Amino acid sequence: MWLWNAATGKYKALKSGFRNPVSFAFSPDGQTLATQTKMGQQVMLWDAVTGAIKKTFPWHTHHFSNFAFSPDGQTLATGTRDGFVFLWEIAPDILQPAKGTSTILPPLPVYPPQIRLIHFFPSDHTLQPNMHTELETLAKETQDFYAEQMEHHGFGRKTFQLETDSNGKIVVHHLQGGSPAQDYTSRSVSILRELEDLLDLIDHIYLVVLDPSLQGCLGGLCGLASYSGIGVSSGAFQMSNNGRLAVVYATGHCAGVGTTAHELGHTFGLQHDYRDKNYVMNHGAETPRFSYAAAEWLNVHPFLNASQPNSENPTTIEVLSPRASGLQFRVSDPDGLHQAQLVLTEKISEAFCGGSTESLSNYKALNGSPSTTFKFVATETSTEANLRVIDLHGNVAWKTLWIESDSIVQIQPDTDIQPYEREKVRLIYFRPSDRPSRQDIDTELDTLIRWSQYFFAEQMQNYGRKTFAFETDDTGHAQVHHVTGKFTDAYYHSDTYNKVVKEVAEQFDTSRDVLLIAVDVSSEFINNEGICGIGGGGWISFDNEHWRRDFGGTAVIPASGVCINPSIAAHELGHVFGLEHDFRDDAYLMAYGTQERLSHCAAEWLDAHRFFNNDPTTSNETTTITMHLSQAADPGTLQLQFELTDTDGLHQAQLIVPTAASDPAQGIKLHSCRSLNAKNHTVEFLMTDANLLLDSEVTLQVIDATGNITKQAFSLVLAEDDTVVLASPALEFSAMQAPTETALLPNYPNPFNPETWIPYQLAAPCKVTIEIHAIDGSLVRVLSLGHKATGIYQNRTRAAYWDGRNNIGEPVASGVYLYTITAGEFNATRKMMIRK
Repeated sequence: MWLWNAATGKYKALKSGFRNPVSFAFSPDGQTLATQTKMGQQVMLWDAVTGAIKKTFPWHTHHFSNFAFSPDGQTLATGTRDGFVFLWEIAPDILQPAKGTSTILPPLPVYPPQIRLIHFFPSDHTLQPNMHTELETLAKETQDFYAEQMEHHGFGRKTFQLETDSNGKIVVHHLQGGSPAQDYTSRSVSILRELEDLLDLIDHIYLVVLDPSLQGCLGGLCGLASYSGIGVSSGAFQMSNNGRLAVVYATGHCAGVGTTAHELGHTFGLQHDYRDKNYVMNHGAETPRFSYAAAEWLNVHPFLNASQPNSENPTTIEVLSPRASGLQFRVSDPDGLHQAQLVLTEKISEAFCGGSTESLSNYKALNGSPSTTFKFVATETSTEANLRVIDLHGNVAWKTLWIESDSIVQIQPDTDIQPYEREKVRLIYFRPSDRPSRQDIDTELDTLIRWSQYFFAEQMQNYGRKTFAFETDDTGHAQVHHVTGKFTDAYYHSDTYNKVVKEVAEQFDTSRDVLLIAVDVSSEFINNEGICGIGGGGWISFDNEHWRRDFGGTAVIPASGVCINPSIAAHELGHVFGLEHDFRDDAYLMAYGTQERLSHCAAEWLDAHRFFNNDPTTSNETTTITMHLSQAADPGTLQLQFELTDTDGLHQAQLIVPTAASDPAQGIKLHSCRSLNAKNHTVEFLMTDANLLLDSEVTLQVIDATGNITKQAFSLVLAEDDTVVLASPALEFSAMQAPTETALLPNYPNPFNPETWIPYQLAAPCKVTIEIHAIDGSLVRVLSLGHKATGIYQNRTRAAYWDGRNNIGEPVASGVYLYTITAGEFNATRKMMIRK
């Protein structure tokens, strides 16, 4: 876009970074020009004299069609194509975005990379006249500190660049928040989240200095920093240009050059360094200084090297040995390697509030080599390591691994009691036919399974540190079986679990073995839906009511990315061992897979599980379960009573209920458990949220003293007068009468988008399959439901489910579809419609 002087004929080029502005307007005084982009979603204000950008209004979902200044030039009105009018305040020094919008800062060139200085203050305070000067001084002193420290270590007076105006003066952006000070200091509103929403965190680093009125809003922290990573090959991450933010206070005991240099150091990729109390990357250094390791790291960082050429070739990090006595790595980068840092995670004593902390342990200069192998030694108290590497172009990459202590050994069976081959977890590496085999996968999976094993042992302290065993090779390392899929990568992006397990089952006995399968798909998630894993075991039906758990099962996780870690592996193995989701505490392993701790219910359950015991009995007795239901004294509360009998002796009963809408995952979850220690026992559960369970199922699952697991489901339904709740085995009708005929029932909802449920009823047990066809007769999807017992399959926990996708995982188009049920010799067809 060009701005012409009508008197002289001279012009200036206005570079917005956006193509084809289509309309514009001048302010009444002629000093400001407003423009909008071709799509009409971005409005920018320009200095009509210098051609500099004065303000960029937030990118908007509405399409602006025209705009105009108020007579005093302090307000801009923008009209949209869909009938909305927005009024924007134009203040000379304060940026006040509409709540919920994004970036309000004018764009900067990508090169050279610069630090942008922000003063953030609350909505109920005004801009203090001295803040601009104070922030400018703080930023300049921090800039000089970096230069002095780099020169001290022999790297010249290198430092970062600050954003400046055309006169070379440091630019301070005054940003007013959307909430009063009390909301920030009480931490009811997150400053970090608001900043991330407001600022366009791309390419540059943002140094945010908090107004004195916001003292204490960071809790006990003196500052904080954030950055993000992008997943690259072999489970490593590379620092992204997005999301780099450093936040410090303007006043108080925390304020000053030391804290500011510390938080900016984090945005440059530096970690805490506790080797010397005065290192900048320590906390509260009295005479702060950079370590040589930090200065050498910064010597190639792009923010301290404005003229450095850009290159984004990824760094490859391979773990050759995860043992604490010799952590061995192979690292390569075509741009040349500069430095590697070993950052260790160690437990903090209870005297220091417990928890863990990360800090620099050691470093190595790599001298520009394109590929090298090296070792570090970890301390015995270290639980996790993070190898961080910077190349000659300043690109930062890292990889996390779980350290294998030399004292961790597999728990072996007591052969003096009974010679046998103990059940063990087997590791499978599965890759599609068109993906190359990972060279480091055996080592990574060996570390993964050892840490999962160690976690269970630590959590089973009250039960003799019991844990599972895993299959090993002749050298004592985990035996990893490599399986190549029959199809290419794209095939396994949908329905990953079922497709992979089906192929693996052709080579391994999934009815007896527990298999942990790492799937190497490019999506790095299961089913390409952000799922980190799926785990479960098989069940054998007895007399169409009771089900006994097979002792085999499969847990499937991705072979790379954020999901290949002991927390996810332990969580999915927990499902194989019979544990359901447990959302009673976020810290439970079976909640999110955080690997913080096992619940009492989970630990006691595993105490009797065959994979956690050296004495596998051959008894396969099932538990007899009878349910009695009564209304409790409080309205909306049900009392569920179960009579249990097992000749092997009862160990624990768990009540499993449907999840609530507020739960982080949908399906079923643990309600509570009861400890048992007899051959006959009556247990009771109180359901205070009984109204949520009507027209649904509850399941009681029981593990006996020899590790046999039995479950039975019961339907809860309202009687005809809507006053009494009835319970029956799930295979029976609510009136406690089995259906007299098999039938295919209407799907619901219908029409639908994109999912629907297909109910049916069976007069006799049989194998059930539902085929979905397009109106032209072509097959779209096959739902193989397996062998089903007599009963009504009508509510959402029992009916067949279709996600609106075809057999290769693609969403199908709008239109009419036919669904056909085959149940034994019975066939029936109905119509349904997808409307998008």
